[in-house]
Amino acid sequence: MARDLSVETIRDDRDHGSAQLSLWALDVLHEGAKAADDWEDVAALARDLVAARPSMVVIENRINRVLHAAAHTPEAVAAEARAVRTRAEHADNAAATELDCLSGKTVFTLSRSGTVLTALNHATPAHVIVAVSNPGGEGVRVAERLASTTKTTLVSDAGIAQALADFDVACVVAGADTILADGSVVNKVGTRVAASAANTLGIPFYAVCSLDKVNPRDGYDPEPRDAAELYDGDATLGVSNPTFDRTPPDLVTGIATEAGLFDTGDVATVSTELRGLADW
Repeated sequence: MARDLSVETIRDDRDHGSAQLSLWALDVLHEGAKAADDWEDVAALARDLVAARPSMVVIENRINRVLHAAAHTPEAVAAEARAVRTRAEHADNAAATELDCLSGKTVFTLSRSGTVLTALNHATPAHVIVAVSNPGGEGVRVAERLASTTKTTLVSDAGIAQALADFDVACVVAGADTILADGSVVNKVGTRVAASAANTLGIPFYAVCSLDKVNPRDGYDPEPRDAAELYDGDATLGVSNPTFDRTPPDLVTGIATEAGLFDTGDVATVSTELRGLADW
């Protein structure tokens, strides 16, 4: 492993996308299986990893792939975790090559997705518009990274719709923390605003992710954040501060995956297949 990783690392990290965290979860499982005395210890670690970030089903799906395929020994799990990690990296990178519409165009994105960054580096757009992406503001770091090689403009979250119109954006591209069985995209809050504005302006909206991001179950976890990020005064009022929102399928032009560009109607079959991996 490149860094000191643990279940707590996966649970507490707010700086990296779900694809990266899933790879780290596989690293934790690999190292834990190498040190384990028996299958029960490995299975307990796997359950802890799955529970660490329930909003990020890619962690669950990739851990399930390992435990579903491996014999019930620590040695087999360690070997399979390494193999699944290699295939997962390939899937994430392959998904990033599926969007030809990015090349030479003005593109809008938000939040931080390693797969989207790979897609942008692969396609070399002419101009990238990046939303700040509060709460968290990770769009600032993404914009700084892109600016070293690409014309980049940082915009406020409140200014997303106006930016799409003002900069003649050709397409909106976002990562996905989860794809629901109906084709809805669960991603950093603000994604639905961007998709809605894009739809109004006739701009296509694409999610980019591996098929392991498809949810094998119904529903999603919005991962509520600390209310004090929005309000810490004395008035008696409710505060809604989710990390993720849900973009409905009618706003999603397509989902770029390692298996090609999926229509939202194609997702249900994948969800059923992934559900079967949890039988361990």
